[in-house]
Amino acid sequence: MKDVTFSLRAYNVPRDLQHRRRADEIQQILDYIRVTAEVSSNLALVHMGTDAPPINQQDLLWVRSNPDGTPNGLYVFSEGDWVRASPHIVESEVSNLKIIQGTGTYTHSESADTTNTAQIATFDPEFEVEPIVLVSFVGGTMFSDAATYYKWNYRTLPDKDKWELEVRCNVDCSTVNRTLELSWMAIGEIV
Repeated sequence: MKDVTFSLRAYNVPRDLQHRRRADEIQQILDYIRVTAEVSSNLALVHMGTDAPPINQQDLLWVRSNPDGTPNGLYVFSEGDWVRASPHIVESEVSNLKIIQGTGTYTHSESADTTNTAQIATFDPEFEVEPIVLVSFVGGTMFSDAATYYKWNYRTLPDKDKWELEVRCNVDCSTVNRTLELSWMAIGEIV
C-alpha cells in the first residue's frame, strides 16, 4: 500500500446540465469534482528526537532535540552524515544565547531634518553585551503620500538593557505626527 492515495470523483452532477461556452464549462467543473486523500498511518514526514533517524528514514528531516526536550535544530542527511539544515540562522557554541521578541510603536513629531530617538523596549532579562536587533516595519502612517519611504532614515541603537530607534526625516511632522508600527527581535548572550 502506498503512503498517500488520492481519489478524484464526479459529485452530484445534474442530469440536465446545459452546455456552455468552453471556458465557462471548465470553470463550472470545479463545482462537481471532489478530491479525497487517504493517508497511511505509517506516513512520516519528519523524525523527532534526540537520536538520529534509522537507516530506512534517512530521507526525512530530523527535528533534533536536546535530552531535556528543548529543540536543538533541523538536520538533513547529506553525503553520509547528518548536517544542520540551516546553519546560518542561529549557529553558536554559546549555551546562554537568547532571542527576545516584541512589538512597538514609534511616533515622530519633529520638524524636518530633526533627529529623534525613542526607547522601544527594555530587555528582561538584560543581555551580557549589546545584542543584535532586527526590525520589521509592519504599519503606521510614516509612509503616507506626504511622507514617502525614501525621505526617512532609521537606525537601531541597542544596549544591554534596552534598545532605541533613531529617526530622522526631511518631512515636517511637528503639526501632523507620523507613527511607525514595528516588530523586532534581539539576539545575544544573557547574563
